[in-house]
Amino acid sequence: MNRAVADFSTKIESLVRLQESTPDAEIKAAAEVGKLTERARLIRLTSEIRTQGNLVRIASFKAQALRDPKISDEGLENFAAVERRFDTLKPLIRVEEDRMTLAEVRADAEACRAAMVTRTEICWI
Repeated sequence: MNRAVADFSTKIESLVRLQESTPDAEIKAAAEVGKLTERARLIRLTSEIRTQGNLVRIASFKAQALRDPKISDEGLENFAAVERRFDTLKPLIRVEEDRMTLAEVRADAEACRAAMVTRTEICWI
């Protein structure tokens, strides 16, 4: 699970930074309001995915520390929100390299979810 979490954290952080750095160039190029609004939405969605991923990670470690599987189950529920945000984000990303990064982040998020399920099954069932 540690590897999956590390991969997810590294890649989502990279995607967030990329989305945050792009508006500077768009502003300097006097991009249209619609383009800047879309960029703000991309930044917000990638940041929300990062936040939800962090909440999942915290729930996993807290469940282990307190030996309470219910906390782990609550953390797993956050993956539904992550999936919704991925679905919303995917059509907004137009650069192929960014799309590939998003696909990798999504795969890493799924690996985290699967690892949490497996850990729950092993530890508490």
